[in-house]
Amino acid sequence: MVSLIKVIKELLICTMKNIIAQMILRKNLILKLIRLESGLIKVN
Repeated sequence: MVSLIKVIKELLICTMKNIIAQMILRKNLILKLIRLESGLIKVN
């Protein structure tokens, strides 16, 4: 039982880390897109 709980905890931690990493990547992509759009507007 203890080992099962440990495995579940590790899985939860891994999934949380993955979700956070994906959120950060999406934020960075959105920021890059906004910068590109603002850059294009400035050029035009």
